Amino acid sequence: MRRPNFDSCLRARSARTRSVARPRRPFSTQAAYAAPLILLAQTRQADRDKIALDQLEAHREEVMHHMQLRETALKKETDELKALLTANTSLTQQDKELTEKIESLTREIHASLKAG
Repeated sequence: MRRPNFDSCLRARSARTRSVARPRRPFSTQAAYAAPLILLAQTRQADRDKIALDQLEAHREEVMHHMQLRETALKKETDELKALLTANTSLTQQDKELTEKIESLTREIHASLKAG
C-alpha cells in the first residue's frame, strides 16, 4: 500500500479545518480599513450633491428673476399699448367731430352762395 505524501496530508487537514465552524470575528481588518474610506466617499458624494443642488437652486432663482423682469416688461408694454389705443380712439373721435363740423360749414357756404 502506498504511503500518503506530506502535501496530501496538509490538504486533508486543511479541508477538515475549513469544515469545522470557527467563531467569526465581528469586524475584519478589511472592514476596519474600508469603513473610513466608504464614509469619506459618502461625505464627498453628499458634498457634490449639495453643490449640485445649490447650483440648480441658483439657476431656478435666475430663471424666475428673468421671468419676473419679462412679465414686468410685458405689463408695461401692454399698459402703453392701452394708453396709445385710448389716445387713438380720442383722436379718431375728434377727427370725426371736426369732419362733421367742416361738412356742416361747407353746406352753409354752398347754401349762402346759391342764395346770394
